[in-house]
Amino acid sequence: PVLSTQSDSNFQYFKYSSNNKDHSAHYVLDDIKDYYSLDDLLRFLNSPKGIVYKKISLQFPDTLINQSSIVLQYLQDNLQSVIVAESSENELNFTSQDNHKDSSSHSHSHDLDNFTPSAREVWILADTSYSPCCIDEIAAQHVNSDLIVHFGDSCLSNFSNLTSSSILIFGKPLLNYDSLVELFKEKYPNKEDRILLISDTVYNCHLFNLYRLLKNEYTNLAYSDLYLNNNNKIRIIGYELKSYENSTSSSIILDNRVILGLSESEIKRLKEYGGDDEEISFGDYKLFHISQPDPPRLLYLSTKFDSLTIYNPLDGSVNDGPYPSLKRRYRSMFVARNASTIGILINTLSLSNTLSMLNMVKEWIHKNEKKSYMFVVGKPNVSKLANFDAVDCWVALGCSQNGMIIDEYNEYYKPILTPYELYLALAAEVTWTGKWVTDFKEIMKLDNRDEEDKSLDGSHGSDEDEDEDAPEFNPVTGQYAINSRPLRPKLYQHIEIEAPIDNEKQLVKQFSKSMVIKGTISTSALYLQSREWSGLGSDFVQDDKEDDEGAILEQGRSGIARGYGYDRKVN
Repeated sequence: PVLSTQSDSNFQYFKYSSNNKDHSAHYVLDDIKDYYSLDDLLRFLNSPKGIVYKKISLQFPDTLINQSSIVLQYLQDNLQSVIVAESSENELNFTSQDNHKDSSSHSHSHDLDNFTPSAREVWILADTSYSPCCIDEIAAQHVNSDLIVHFGDSCLSNFSNLTSSSILIFGKPLLNYDSLVELFKEKYPNKEDRILLISDTVYNCHLFNLYRLLKNEYTNLAYSDLYLNNNNKIRIIGYELKSYENSTSSSIILDNRVILGLSESEIKRLKEYGGDDEEISFGDYKLFHISQPDPPRLLYLSTKFDSLTIYNPLDGSVNDGPYPSLKRRYRSMFVARNASTIGILINTLSLSNTLSMLNMVKEWIHKNEKKSYMFVVGKPNVSKLANFDAVDCWVALGCSQNGMIIDEYNEYYKPILTPYELYLALAAEVTWTGKWVTDFKEIMKLDNRDEEDKSLDGSHGSDEDEDEDAPEFNPVTGQYAINSRPLRPKLYQHIEIEAPIDNEKQLVKQFSKSMVIKGTISTSALYLQSREWSGLGSDFVQDDKEDDEGAILEQGRSGIARGYGYDRKVN
C-alpha cells in the first residue's frame, strides 16, 4: 500500500572507514599565493619609492569570490602600515628601519615625533555593478578607494572616468601542453593552414609557449597577446606583455589583442585582403580558442574567422559549434525598425565614449520619429526588463565582452540589440554587411562618415521625396504598422470637432480616451487601451454597464475572534 512503512534497510546505520585529511589552510594559501602572484603585489604596494595607496579595493567575480577572504587576510598580514604626519595628512611615507638609522640629525628625530602609524584599509568588492570583466569604479568610489585590484578575466576596455589606479591579476592556471599539442595536430592535419591561437586573459600566458611548440610544423601559425591601448592607469602583475618586446607598428590590432608571429609579407597581404575597410579581415584564418569565451565575445569572433574551435582546458574537450548566429539578430533589426518605443539600456557607467554613444543613439531614434526611454537597472535580467512591457525593443550600451546581451535561449520578452544593429535598422535602407561591431568609437566613425556623405550630396539628411502618407508594414508579422513613427506630426488635426464641455472633468475624460496628444500619437494611451484589463477603474471614466450610484455604507462586524458582536447577542 501507498502509506506503508519503508523497509528497514533505509534506516540502517552503515560505518565507513575514516579518511583522515589534512585540512590545514597553509596548502591552500601557498597555491593561491602562486596563482595570483600575491608576493609581487605586496612588493609593489610596499615599495618605498612608489605611490602610497591607503585604501585598496579587491574586485572578484562571482566564480572567484570564495577565495577573496584568503587573499584579503594575506594582504592585511603583510601590508606595511603608512606613516601619517599629524600636521599634514598629505605627506605619506612607508614605515621602514631607514627612518631610524639617521640619528645624527636632531631635526630629523624631532620630526619623527609628529608622525603616527596608520594601517591601510583593504576592501572586497563582492558584487560588481555591471559586467565582472570591467573595473568597477562605481563600487570603489563608495569606499573612496585609490587603488583597484581586479582578479580574473578582464575585457581590457578603456574607461573615461577612471580616477583610481588599477591593477590586473589574471592568475596562472595550469595547462597540459602534451595533450593539447596532440589534440591540435589531430584537429589540423594540414600543416599549411592559417591558424591563429587566442584565449581569454587568464590563459593568455600559455599562448607563447604553445606557439613555440607548434611553429616548427605549422608555418602559417600566429598567436595573440594583450593590448592595453596606451592606458597608463592600468598595470598588470604576474604577466609580462610580449607585445612590448616587438613594435606594434609591424603587428595587427584586433579589438583588445595584438596579433604576433606574422611576417611582413603576411601583414601586407591581410591589409590588401581587407579592402577599403580600416579593420583587417581574417576570413581565411582558422581560430583556435583556449577556454570558453562569453557569448558576446564568441559571436564577435565567429564573424571574423573562417572557422572557430574552442578548447576547454578543464576537461580537455573540443567544441566546433554551433555558436550564436546572426540570423536572429537580423530579425531583431526589423523589429526595431517598426518599433514605436525603444528602451536604451545603460549597462555601464564608466566605459569610454558611453555618453557620446548615448547621445548619438537618442539622436538616431528621434530622427526616425520614435520614442525612447533611458533605463539604468544595474545588471539586466529577464525579470527586470519584463516590467517594462510598453517597450518594443531594447538597445544595450555595454562592454564588448559581457555588456552586450545575447539571448541564446529566447528568455527575454523583447529583442535586445547593440548600437551597431540599431544603426543599421534605422537607416534608410536595411543593408546587412555580415559584420558585428561592438566598439563605440568605430560606430561613431560610421555615423560621422554617413553625415559627411550626406553633406557632400547636398541632401543634409532631408527626405523631401519620402511620402509621409505611404503605408508601412511590419516585415516580421506582415501586418500594417499604425504607430511605427509616433512622433510624426498629424497633418489633419483641423477636421477634429471639439465636444462641448459639460462639466469641469470633461478634459480628463477626453485625455484618457485620446490617441493623439499635442499632434503626436501617445504610445502610452495606445498601450493602455490595448490591454484587456485596465485596473480597478477611474473616478473620471465611467462604463455604461456600471451604475452611477455608489454603494451604501454598512456597518461591519466588531469584536475579536473569540466572540464577535453578533455572537455575544445570540449567547
